[in-house]
Amino acid sequence: MTSSGEISVDAFKTAMSCWATGVSIITGHHYEDISMPIGIVCNSLASISLPEKLILWSVDKSSSSYPHWLTTKSFQIHFLAEDQRDLVARFAKKGGNKFENPRISNKRTWKSNLARVKCSHGVHDLSNY
Repeated sequence: MTSSGEISVDAFKTAMSCWATGVSIITGHHYEDISMPIGIVCNSLASISLPEKLILWSVDKSSSSYPHWLTTKSFQIHFLAEDQRDLVARFAKKGGNKFENPRISNKRTWKSNLARVKCSHGVHDLSNY
């Protein structure tokens, strides 16, 4: 990271190269209540630009968290290590509180991520494609 909090192009490239293919978890907050976290398993993630540090990921419009993803201001992408399969199972389930287990709220749970990227938000509706 740079002194302004921006990730450098080299650090972004390194983070993206840690995740050749696989599953990630994206976490954020409910748009009306910041104390209510949201999370989703994502395997539709791609780096689309290194200089602009753009990441593309998709969420199904039928997902109960869809409206929250549209309006959240920021989110984190967790590139998971192989020993984090239990997190995938938890976050892949529909509905319910995926963070109810105290272990999920514990920062050590996420410490073994291959990488974690904090992102600001932009939405592009591609439903016609």
